[in-house]
Amino acid sequence: MVNRLITIFYKEFTTINQAAILLGLFTFFSQILALVRDRLLASQVGVGMTLDVYYAAFRIPDIVFALAASLVSVTILIPFFYRSKKQKILIPIIASLKNSYKMFSLHFFIGMIVLSLVVALLLPVLSPMIAPGFDAEQIRLLVQMSRIMLISPILLGISNLFGTITQASKKFFVYAAAPVLYNFGIILGVIAFYPWFGPQGLVYGVILGALLHMGLQVPVVIKEGYKVFFTMSIDWSSIRNIVAISLPRTFTLSVSKILIAVFVALASQIGSGSVSIFNFAWNLQNVPLHSLV
Repeated sequence: MVNRLITIFYKEFTTINQAAILLGLFTFFSQILALVRDRLLASQVGVGMTLDVYYAAFRIPDIVFALAASLVSVTILIPFFYRSKKQKILIPIIASLKNSYKMFSLHFFIGMIVLSLVVALLLPVLSPMIAPGFDAEQIRLLVQMSRIMLISPILLGISNLFGTITQASKKFFVYAAAPVLYNFGIILGVIAFYPWFGPQGLVYGVILGALLHMGLQVPVVIKEGYKVFFTMSIDWSSIRNIVAISLPRTFTLSVSKILIAVFVALASQIGSGSVSIFNFAWNLQNVPLHSLV
């Protein structure tokens, strides 16, 4: 029974109609699960200071993800991936090998880790800008939760890269299920981690969700025979090419995330629970939008 489920899970879908239907169904299911997630947050945590800080803690990591991790978007990397598919080597920033194939190198993720560490050090300065209406205790908790949550852009960035292989290998079931597991991790954080660890438990759920999002695709990467290694050989012209192609999408995502951060900053000055209510409303209006796109 288990082997049959694994076979179905990692099945290769050969037609675009099958892939489109599968992705659409899982997107809809993920959005419904997101509503369940928000309902649990409202009932278990309650609209107030803790939930306000939790939602505000997403803002800076989301901007980091939009600025950096979006460079390894599936839509950007698929063409480059097909060029190097026969090579069976996966590297995270564009590098030039002897055979002239262009592939990604671990330098990207080292850069993301460095960026996350720098942002983590700057959080005491950045947090009052994100939530100017929070008091000193809320700012302290916001800094603490945001620092933990900065792990998620790194994990989701890796997952984006793996998603390129997953889609190119036509394992659309795995790719479609990843966002569902992300929400499942957050729900588990609300139900299991929050009672034990308090507000930080909610953030642990986010990290678990990002880890599941990435981990689900690892078997595909391994099965396809790809390997990750460090290289000092970097083709900077190729890097500029990737960045140039990524800029419009990165700019759009960044503006969107910064706009939400502005809304959160304004909501934080209205009163306790305002940030939570704004996020509930924002997530609710996204359900039909994301389900139809």
